[in-house]
Amino acid sequence: MESPSLKELETRVEALRRELHQKIGDDITNLSSASLLLLSKELDALILEYMKAKQKHVE
Repeated sequence: MESPSLKELETRVEALRRELHQKIGDDITNLSSASLLLLSKELDALILEYMKAKQKHVE
């Protein structure tokens, strides 16, 4: 199975980031909700995957 390209990862990161911002909206009181924490962890993992792929691409 082929790894996603940097552009694909970048697109997925941006989409997930937008989704997270939309769910937060102007209500910062729900920052510790289970759904937001899960989404944030997914975004963190995707960013890490992107950073690792970018590092491999540079080497």
